[in-house]
Amino acid sequence: MNVNDLVPDFTINLSDGRETSLYYLLNKGPVILNFIMGTWCPVCTSHLSKVRSWQNKLNKNITMLIITSETSDNIIKYQNENKTSYLFASDHDLKIINMFNLRLMLMDIAKPATYLIDSDKHIKISFNKMRSKKNTDKLLTKVCETCDNSPT
Repeated sequence: MNVNDLVPDFTINLSDGRETSLYYLLNKGPVILNFIMGTWCPVCTSHLSKVRSWQNKLNKNITMLIITSETSDNIIKYQNENKTSYLFASDHDLKIINMFNLRLMLMDIAKPATYLIDSDKHIKISFNKMRSKKNTDKLLTKVCETCDNSPT
């Protein structure tokens, strides 16, 4: 999916057992959707710690949603061992990962990607590059500018 694409609604199970939909979350404000390969991936867990710090720099009306194909049990284990302040969901059937065309070839995991989806249900930012510190800092700045926030 690319910038300006309309994102279809989807329903997903959160790690805490609740079910939610993208459009329900968008009723509260923009959603930053982060796809990760898994909590076993050091680059992904490093990104998750940065995402946690993003929440302090962005409006409270922005929802952070992390999606992985891992089981809810693995996600819960990670959350018990690490402080998380964002929504975490398992897409074990790859429905959403496939919808965003992020399935890594020959593997049942997502290619790392970040999207900013605005309340109008359109993608405002699409980021599929390598998650280096420099790229992640640029992404945060772009998200802040797009959401009319300034990084603190």
